[in-house]
Amino acid sequence: MTVRESYEIHDFETYKVVKRNGHVTEIHPGRIYRIKPLNKNRKRHVGRRCMLIAFSDDFMSFEARVRFIDTYREGKVDIRELVEG
Repeated sequence: MTVRESYEIHDFETYKVVKRNGHVTEIHPGRIYRIKPLNKNRKRHVGRRCMLIAFSDDFMSFEARVRFIDTYREGKVDIRELVEG
């Protein structure tokens, strides 16, 4: 069973995220991303691969719900820390 088969994607929105270094990244639910924190001191989830499930429903929130590839568990990460790969 693959990650794509194990979870149903409900939101088909696309976000364009402008990062601090000026790069614009399009983020789509259902795609695989790697977590690369903007803050060098932040060690949580560094280098982990995940699939984007949905965006947070909170107003002005930068969080996204993801499913990690290695453990198949869900978590929340900052959208600006997602890198394709």
